[in-house]
Amino acid sequence: MLKGRGLKVARRSLGVLPDRTSEAYVADTIGELGTLYKLAPVAFIGGSLVNRGGQNPIEAVRQGAVVLTGPHWQNFGDAYDALIQNRGAIVVHSAEEIAAAARQLITDQAELGSMRQRADAALAKISGALPRTITALLRYLPKEEGLVRAS
Repeated sequence: MLKGRGLKVARRSLGVLPDRTSEAYVADTIGELGTLYKLAPVAFIGGSLVNRGGQNPIEAVRQGAVVLTGPHWQNFGDAYDALIQNRGAIVVHSAEEIAAAARQLITDQAELGSMRQRADAALAKISGALPRTITALLRYLPKEEGLVRAS
């Protein structure tokens, strides 16, 4: 689609890496988003402009990217609820809104930094489920010697 619009595209799954002449890079393989999020000050998390339920924003936030999302983020409701309520993510509804929000954040470093801090704080509030779950489950396991040690 991008090539059809006349852009020079590098696509990871075809083994093509971007160079100075690339106008778009399609990162379509597993395991590379962390690096890209670390490099990008702002990330639009897809699957959310249409009713697909969105993708997970946590990796982007943890790598320092400020998150933009469409209105359909129900697959990761807890994370987005926390982020949006804390003003740590922005909901957009169109390509124009994505571009405007990204442009605003990139030119306002103070707000970009504030959003990063609010996003980190929001995720910290909902983190720690695994240790709480283990603690809750341990009380139901038998306490016979050698099976479970209370901590």
